[in-house]
Amino acid sequence: MESVALYYPSLEHSGGIERVVVELCRIFEEKKYSCVLYTDVEPHFYRNRINVECILLPSDIVKRQNTWIKTIQEHNVQFVITNGGFGAPDLKDIKFIHDAGAKVINTIHFSFPSPILFNEAWESYANVLKIGKECDAVATVNKLDAIWWRALGCNAFPVRNPFTYYDHSNSTKDYTSHTLIWVGRGAPQKKPVEALEIVAEIAKQVPDVKLLMVGVEKGAFYKDIKKLDIEKNIEIIPPTNEIGKYYERASIHLLTSVTESFCLVVAEAKSYRIPTVMYDVPFIELVEDGKGVIIHEQSDIKGMAKSIIELFHNPERIKQMGEDAYETLSDFNDDEVVARWQMIFDNLQRGESCQTDVISANDIIVREIYSAWMNHCQQNVWKIEFFDNIERATGHSVKAMIDIFTNAIINPLKNIKRKIR
Repeated sequence: MESVALYYPSLEHSGGIERVVVELCRIFEEKKYSCVLYTDVEPHFYRNRINVECILLPSDIVKRQNTWIKTIQEHNVQFVITNGGFGAPDLKDIKFIHDAGAKVINTIHFSFPSPILFNEAWESYANVLKIGKECDAVATVNKLDAIWWRALGCNAFPVRNPFTYYDHSNSTKDYTSHTLIWVGRGAPQKKPVEALEIVAEIAKQVPDVKLLMVGVEKGAFYKDIKKLDIEKNIEIIPPTNEIGKYYERASIHLLTSVTESFCLVVAEAKSYRIPTVMYDVPFIELVEDGKGVIIHEQSDIKGMAKSIIELFHNPERIKQMGEDAYETLSDFNDDEVVARWQMIFDNLQRGESCQTDVISANDIIVREIYSAWMNHCQQNVWKIEFFDNIERATGHSVKAMIDIFTNAIINPLKNIKRKIR
């Protein structure tokens, strides 16, 4: 059986990547792989859930190199699975791992359209591509992402993210509860404010609706909540490693993201037998069959609210959709997770690659899209940096500042001009 290591810079948050890393440690250990975990920060948040040896990497570059090489050789590590947002691992880390005799597989957790949709991440895209080409393989959490990165020259394989199943057999879940759950970091791509607007719309007909907003900091979106007059309908839950008890309280899962990759929260909701009402997010394998989910176009706030209100009025349908959702997880299990990773290990041991000498039409299209988009970003980098610097200096979004300027100065001037005419 192979000897595997996982690396993630810090597990001191409750995001999806952190939960995936912890679950992978559990699965590899249970399936009798030799497994260790590397991190830059001493883990406390998930300490009681980490079941493998944890090795702390020093920040000093020489000590870091020595730690990588010494511990990889001591544990006979064959494969290091690295994880991160847009930047991990550092190119030096890849070299140290290779120097120790192990192979590197970098997991890309974001979906390929994400940096295109959000300009602030554009430089990271090029960074991930550079890192991916230095690694022995790249793992993506859906098939389409693997095709994308393969077309750009990476040895990319699709894997499946793990998650904890919940034994619901003895539960007395209350499907008559008018409680929603929304899980995320509060990042713009998750559209948290639109989740609040949906709740405000629901509250007009279901006054006791409650939204559990899990994973955002206390005080987040206070102004939006107050403006929508839904203070009594919102419960903010800061990052937690006990997310299960909040799924237990909810009868419906709300997803307002504009883009996702694997979308761990949908898997978690399904495992708790909770249906999901969501915006249309392409490429998510978990919702391809349409079971246990209701899907609306992006930003269809009234449509989302209408579907949830109808479900609240029909608890039996919520329960049936929850059962349908749970049944779709039969192929999303620990054995399937391991099988996909083992396929990568086997390919790397045989020296085989997903790459071929044949260039398909898809490859050409992907490369042209990437090249055109990077060229666009490079030509407009001064604009991106200009607005980023203003936001960092003032602590306010540029859009909000423009709105204030427009309302306070431009609009009054227009009114004066009209009166003069």
